[in-house]
Amino acid sequence: MSTFAQRLRWCLKHGDMTVADLKHFFDRPYATVRMWVYDARRTPRGPAGNRADQLLRSLEKKIKRGLVIPAEISSRERPAYLKKIRHDSSAGLPASHSAG
Repeated sequence: MSTFAQRLRWCLKHGDMTVADLKHFFDRPYATVRMWVYDARRTPRGPAGNRADQLLRSLEKKIKRGLVIPAEISSRERPAYLKKIRHDSSAGLPASHSAG
């Protein structure tokens, strides 16, 4: 079984994301998300940890289904785009994979 940190690193690699992208997706401080990614001992726990795990499962599923963060999205637009991805089941997915 993969650790939370390993799963996040998988998302970074396969989703072509940055830690800052994860920060916006999880809506958590950058330092917190960075610790989750690079320190396997820092796994979120409790109710907030359960929510983080739910969000991570959702992100993993979206990436496996073809989540695309378009390269042309500016750094200013990325936070809103990532929050939309978090809340919208089909956001960022190719049209042929949308749940619609």
